[in-house]
Amino acid sequence: MTEKLITEAFQRQAERAPDGGRVLAALHAAERAHDTRRTWLRRSALAMAAAAVVAAIAVPVSLLGGESDGNSGNTGAPANPPTVRPAPGATAMPFRPTIIPNGFTERMRWAGGPNGEWGRLWSDQPRTDAPGYPSVQLWYGPRTSLAHLPDASHTVEDVTIKGAPGKLVEDRRTNGRTVDLYWYPLPDKQFKLMLSNVDTARKIATGADDPVTLDPSAALDPVLAAGWLPPGTRQGQMTVIGYPGRTEITMDGRAGPTDLGPAAVTMRVTDQSQPPVSNGDPVLVRGSEGRYTEVAAVRHLVVRLPDSRWLLVSTSERYSREDLVRVADGLTIQPSPSFGWLTR
Repeated sequence: MTEKLITEAFQRQAERAPDGGRVLAALHAAERAHDTRRTWLRRSALAMAAAAVVAAIAVPVSLLGGESDGNSGNTGAPANPPTVRPAPGATAMPFRPTIIPNGFTERMRWAGGPNGEWGRLWSDQPRTDAPGYPSVQLWYGPRTSLAHLPDASHTVEDVTIKGAPGKLVEDRRTNGRTVDLYWYPLPDKQFKLMLSNVDTARKIATGADDPVTLDPSAALDPVLAAGWLPPGTRQGQMTVIGYPGRTEITMDGRAGPTDLGPAAVTMRVTDQSQPPVSNGDPVLVRGSEGRYTEVAAVRHLVVRLPDSRWLLVSTSERYSREDLVRVADGLTIQPSPSFGWLTR
């Protein structure tokens, strides 16, 4: 049954890809290579390998790479660039936590970065950045080092998840309300189940034989994609967040090899009623009049989109106004996207 669910999930993903036959061939070849008594570890590896094949085929560099052409300044970007370009694929997120507390619904998804990581977040409260925010997060990506643990604030236990090694990390300061569970279905990859400010965190982390269960239809569509980025900058992670009264799509432009630390440039699309930044000097962007301003050493460019949302492009003093205009003009923005998974 599990193998059937995996196959159906990636059948749907393959149908979105330009060459779905290659995806299905890879998936079926992997299935034939294992007998029907494969372990959970092998099933997880198969699912994530298929997801990687889909991502590699379905999202070409021309759409998601954000390659620089080596020239700075506003030199030739169209005055009214197209808003729509067909999305060739999505990032598959085919797992969710097996146990989710009552009242918790999904509030955020993110994907991208240099190593294909993705994540999902559930909470019983609208998303905020306030301390003490209760959340359950599931993250998949490259294996990270825990060499700095244990320490004065954290305990670490060795665990085994269906034959896969793992670690259970508990924050001593929260009376068992903050727990992280790491495990490694592939030698260089990890799942991380993070429970923060949840009363039953340890019970949730250890209360199921499998910490995750299949969620074959879960994915994040590439509703925002960079075109031109300043030299030395690459497209980073895309995040969709449901805040109180608004939904935001955020994408970072990164100047380094990882997605850690401040972004070099941030692109944000929001459906809030008021502009994210008011006032400023008029500037032509995406064929419309936008506004450019500097607030506390941060440069902002804002413009109203045809679907009534706002686009905000921001940077520190690293890049010029002309750079921000060119970044905004080069963005591919899916109009009026639907996020049916939010608050479900």
